[in-house]
Amino acid sequence: GHTGTPVQILLDAAQAGHRHFDLAQGYGDAELNFGDFVQQLPSLGLARENIFVKPENNHPSDERDRRDASVRVAGHGG
Repeated sequence: GHTGTPVQILLDAAQAGHRHFDLAQGYGDAELNFGDFVQQLPSLGLARENIFVKPENNHPSDERDRRDASVRVAGHGG
């Protein structure tokens, strides 16, 4: 079997001092695994407020596409 699940890898990194995590780098099902990771932070003596996350697919072009799409939808008046 694998020696480290995505959650365990995140926990190991946090224990080693890492505080910034980029979910786009791929931790399996990143959102789900990160939720499990956050729930286990207190067992390491860490607070969620001390962990910084860059969401998946957080690219400027994606953000612009989403904003443009929402403007188009709003412009049609539903």
